Amino acid sequence: MSKKETKNSIKPHTEAKLKFYIYYLERYLPILFKSKFVEKINVYDMFCGQVLYDDGKESGAVRAFNKIKEVQKNNPDNNTEITLTLNDLDKKRFKKIKEWLELQEETFRTALHNEDAADLIRKLIDGINLKQNKRTRNLVFIDPYGYKEIDKSLIKELLKNERTEVIVFLPINQMTRFKGKAIGDDVKNDFLPLKKFIEQFGIDVDAVNGDVDLIKAIEKSLSFSEEYYSTSYHIKNQQGKYYALFFVTSHIYGLEKILEVKWKLDDQQGIGFNNTNQGDMFLETQKISELKEKLKLYLQESKNNKEIYEWTLKQGFMPKHTNQILRKLQNNNKLKITPDTIRKGSFYNTYDDYRKQALKIKLQLIS
Repeated sequence: MSKKETKNSIKPHTEAKLKFYIYYLERYLPILFKSKFVEKINVYDMFCGQVLYDDGKESGAVRAFNKIKEVQKNNPDNNTEITLTLNDLDKKRFKKIKEWLELQEETFRTALHNEDAADLIRKLIDGINLKQNKRTRNLVFIDPYGYKEIDKSLIKELLKNERTEVIVFLPINQMTRFKGKAIGDDVKNDFLPLKKFIEQFGIDVDAVNGDVDLIKAIEKSLSFSEEYYSTSYHIKNQQGKYYALFFVTSHIYGLEKILEVKWKLDDQQGIGFNNTNQGDMFLETQKISELKEKLKLYLQESKNNKEIYEWTLKQGFMPKHTNQILRKLQNNNKLKITPDTIRKGSFYNTYDDYRKQALKIKLQLIS
């Protein structure tokens, strides 16, 4: 696996991608640092790329290094070990990142690799499964150039240990554009990698009518028949071409943290970066209205607070969004709450209640 060098200044969609990655580290690393169940955290960037863009802006590898250092500085009394592993097959990029790291004050361990990412991932899988204890957590960032290097089976193997979360970046428009050339028996060599991807991910090409459809199909496939939690964040560039980040985890709390990132970056819809729609408050109202209709259908039958919490996150929303709708239904006497002695406005729609297996209330829509 290799990644082409970026020759010009950082583009808005690239900046959006890096913000997603770094905001995730910013939100989740402090939680892991403070957890009594975590002794070690490993961050892996399989295609770390360059050190700086031509306009002087930092790459993802540099930003990740600095963010880890910042989190560590903010938790001076914490003994949690953290490592950052950077890999790039290109010898020039590897040399530059190595030289840059040698100039930095290292307060945590870094490891550098100059090898094929698929080979490194296989080694990582062996290490996670055979050597790691249950108090270790891993984040693997896979940002190749294109889609040819993505192997769904390797992603599944990474997730099996239930201590690893994966972020994958894909050029969606490029894949949608050529999907018709990647089906059938007589596929040209140039499109065989796309054919392999489509087959691996079980994509129904006839059902994909655009970039957004493909994003949804890949997100669904990465849940591995709902064995894991998956979500996506689309990035639309100035030419209208879509890219997307996909996040996969076995832990519902990891899903909640990444949804916080999505809603921080896109506070109207929580779905992605789009230059034309940023700041459009109508979109937020429309999105909440859509959630309200889905929730009313969901509550045709009685649901407990744990079920509502998980359902909310799977819809791509935060508990606060569901609670907002539930309060209005309650105020309009449209909600049957059992037991009826619960304090008004309390829905126990939180991770703490979910984690503690606290089935505090049941809710059902009153027709």
